[in-house]
Amino acid sequence: MLEDALLGALAADNSIMLTGDEVSLASTFETERAAAAKLALLAAARPVLERPKRAPPTPAELSDEQRAAVDAAFTRLLSVVTGGPGTGKTTLVKAMVEQAKAAGAEVALCAPTGRAARRLEDATGHPATTIHRLVEWQPGEGPLRDASYPIECDLLVVDESSMLSLKVAAVLLDALDEDTHVVLIGDADQLPPVGAGKPFADLIESGAVPVARLTHVFRQAARSLIVQAAHAINRDEPPRTQAGEEEVRDFFFIEKPSDTDAADEIVALATERLPGHYDVDPIREVQVLAPIYRGAVGVDSLNERLRARLNPKGERCLDGPLRTGDKLIQTRNDYSTGLMNGQIVIALGEDEEGEELLVETDAGERLGVPAERTHSLRPAYAISVHKSQGCEMPVVIVPVHTSHSVLLSRNLLYTAVTRARRACVLVGQRQAVIRALGRADAFRRNSRLAGLLAVAEGPTAPGSCGSSTSRGSSA
Repeated sequence: MLEDALLGALAADNSIMLTGDEVSLASTFETERAAAAKLALLAAARPVLERPKRAPPTPAELSDEQRAAVDAAFTRLLSVVTGGPGTGKTTLVKAMVEQAKAAGAEVALCAPTGRAARRLEDATGHPATTIHRLVEWQPGEGPLRDASYPIECDLLVVDESSMLSLKVAAVLLDALDEDTHVVLIGDADQLPPVGAGKPFADLIESGAVPVARLTHVFRQAARSLIVQAAHAINRDEPPRTQAGEEEVRDFFFIEKPSDTDAADEIVALATERLPGHYDVDPIREVQVLAPIYRGAVGVDSLNERLRARLNPKGERCLDGPLRTGDKLIQTRNDYSTGLMNGQIVIALGEDEEGEELLVETDAGERLGVPAERTHSLRPAYAISVHKSQGCEMPVVIVPVHTSHSVLLSRNLLYTAVTRARRACVLVGQRQAVIRALGRADAFRRNSRLAGLLAVAEGPTAPGSCGSSTSRGSSA
């Protein structure tokens, strides 16, 4: 058959790998193999981080699930925590950090995006950084940190780990010392990452490491209808929009059967009504999340309309389509500039020479993007739900319409709702919400990592890291 001949030719050229009835890109195959080997090494290794003799008091409000997760951070080199909004992941990280610091251990906190890292630092009071900064990524070159120059810490906590693509996870794993304790924290119910692979979900599926599943929603968080809506969606139940006594009405649904009427409503909400009601910046603090790009309530059309309202007089930059003041999103990893897929920036204008676009990142950094690299930056007044992972905003607006049926799913709706902190507004058709709730597999993704974890031989893994001579001790 022609198909078999083509696959055979690609395999002979080392472009792909054929294993039984599975077909992989050769680069993905090797990355999965190396990641599985390092994960297996960590999963099987003996713990070296000691509990402090004089441990700080554990918060009384910790649930049994949280206490088990804190214990696993010390008793296993590699552990996983998964939980939805309001289940106390941040409180858990604070407890881990306090226990480790009391033992004299060096703690590092990181997250995939600058916004998530800043949120983690604010919530815990402990310095946090992006993964790319942690591995000392050099634009155009790659990470300085690797097996020969590993990250110097005793306990590494990685927040928003469900966002990790296979490549980012592999870079981080390769930069770990072989006796560094690692805790991966995320939400397994969100969409898979923007890049290839789903290492967080695969690690949970493999059963190779202890997994703390946080299910208890704490009372204060349970007052939020956003939190309640997220958990209702996971149970395949229509989310509630009417608040009871002592509840906070921060989740809304506006019925608009027509996609054009829904688009008009979204533009009015995003540019005037919600910014005015919540006293927020309509560009930096309001985000429209759409399932697809096409159509009246798709990303492209909404971006055009929102930009016309929010930045109509922005000066053109570099003789291209981008304007000063534009909210932009990076649409692919660009290792020469250091901007990663899904990263949101604000255009500040062009440099004095007219050769670079100056942007402000979500971490507050200023970067210069050469004119020839700006093709990967697109308007971000509206972005896809998939691109929004790790990006929390005070106010989120989500069109839900049957014209999006091809991508509507439970985890897409769940991911969109959980991006909101102060208010979430769904605009569209109840029928579309019901359709999304009844579909859980719209984003099925094939991966070999979970299976490889069962057979990987960690100690012989390529790229294994050297050991460190000092670790946290009792205090």
